[in-house]
Amino acid sequence: MAAARVVPRSLKLWPGALFALGMGGAAGTYRYQTDEGTRRSVYFWSRAFPIYLHYRYVKSQVQHLPEAEQEEAYKPLHEKYAPTAVDIVLHLKGFYIKIAQVLWEAQFGDFANSAQAVIDTLVAGSEAKWLRQTGLVLLLPHGYDGAGPEHSSARLERFLQLSNDHPLPSPPSSSSSSTSPPSSPPPVNMHILNCTTPAQYFHALRRQLLRPFRKPLVVMAPKILLRHPLAVSSFSDMDMGTAFAPVLASTLDGKPWKEGGREGGKEGGVKTVIFCSGKIYYDLLREGKGQRDVDPSSILLLRLEELSPFPAPFLRPFLRPSLPPSTSFLWVQEEPLNAGAYAFVAPHLLPLLPSPPSLPPFLEYIGRPALPTPAVGTDEMHRAQTRDLFGKLWRRVREGGIEGGRGGGSGCLKV
Repeated sequence: MAAARVVPRSLKLWPGALFALGMGGAAGTYRYQTDEGTRRSVYFWSRAFPIYLHYRYVKSQVQHLPEAEQEEAYKPLHEKYAPTAVDIVLHLKGFYIKIAQVLWEAQFGDFANSAQAVIDTLVAGSEAKWLRQTGLVLLLPHGYDGAGPEHSSARLERFLQLSNDHPLPSPPSSSSSSTSPPSSPPPVNMHILNCTTPAQYFHALRRQLLRPFRKPLVVMAPKILLRHPLAVSSFSDMDMGTAFAPVLASTLDGKPWKEGGREGGKEGGVKTVIFCSGKIYYDLLREGKGQRDVDPSSILLLRLEELSPFPAPFLRPFLRPSLPPSTSFLWVQEEPLNAGAYAFVAPHLLPLLPSPPSLPPFLEYIGRPALPTPAVGTDEMHRAQTRDLFGKLWRRVREGGIEGGRGGGSGCLKV
């Protein structure tokens, strides 16, 4: 008798990714995976998608190219000095890959710095500059764990700056007629994600594989979430009828928040709305357990899983005028003030925030101070900054109310 199979009820982060790519293969989409360790075969991706895929599926599509150019297409990224791999090389040579999905994983997201010129020209600007679509996926580990300046940040702020999803309208062209209707905004040039669950990662990769058009996908993928006990998803989160959610909502104790209120709670009890993105969500849950005088049901946590395009339609149901007038709105991030997503999301968020008639919308920044480097150089300094960050956050939560946050100052943003 055959041995019974044990089927897990939930998935961690990397099996969720493998599950998504496996389903893409079943749907007739082939994958090409390369990273800085391809030749050494030290990473999960390299073992899961070996050289067999390089030549069996991809090389069959480039037979018409000269042999030297074929070899160029297969060189790992670190030998080409840019994260363009097969996809961009073939696109610029006039060949379109219709059935292959190219993913490049950095050992640390910081290592994409040396490829910034190519990212600017051939990834972010491929459609506008070269009239070439690319579905390249960049998997960039990003997260502040005390590992130092060279192993903490994938420079999320740089990718967001390259996005054409800007909240302010473009100035009218001098050559345009005053009677002509305003043109619609251009489609976003690339998608930038900071996923926090295996199900979200699964849906993001599957969406990239099966969508009828091609856009670059940049995924901030914190390594710590590979082993985090809370970063799990059930198979029901990846079942039929489920999809990627650009915004996830919960209370401070991690309970899901539905439109109109928490399960068993009321929208009118909200005192603070905290916006965040990435793994700091789990830090908020952990730190919140020690705040016995803070009611977790009074805090609404809104996780931005997708930053570009900005998920305004998915945020509006949670930011209705029915929120109490004294509700305070905080943006919390682990990155320094001049890094991370704050500078990008703040202009997008302000028009969405409800406020009393006599006061403008107000968003307060909670995070590390501005730094000339991605992170501090010692673990002691990192821990001290983390303590200061959460100390300021809980003081602000206890103060409550709009007036308490403004501190007598003026303007719509506060740091």
